[in-house]
Amino acid sequence: MKVQIVEDELIIAKVYKMFLEKEGHEIVSSVADGRRALEEFKLHQPDLVMLDIQLNSSLTGLEVAKSIRKMSDAFIIFVTASPLDHTVNMTSMIPNSEVLIKPVELSTLSDKLAELEKQD
Repeated sequence: MKVQIVEDELIIAKVYKMFLEKEGHEIVSSVADGRRALEEFKLHQPDLVMLDIQLNSSLTGLEVAKSIRKMSDAFIIFVTASPLDHTVNMTSMIPNSEVLIKPVELSTLSDKLAELEKQD
């Protein structure tokens, strides 16, 4: 599966990248900025986007997801450290997506990836 990582915490992005590659997925893009994420999405057309909801950039993760949804039905896994955040509730408006709470358990992520692969 082609995966894009959109995460502004470098260490977390590296952990996702190492884990996903170990699981056999191709990381086509790893960025920390919302606008750059959209540019890279258009270029690489990933199957899955791991997207931090609270990006420290000009666009929030939710704004990025809304723009992605206009272009594609790629699955989006939102990640957040704030499970009670109002923004988490707003992710329900984004079809074909799910929310995982940081710190993301890699076993949970692995299960979700396996589930997605079965759907293909």
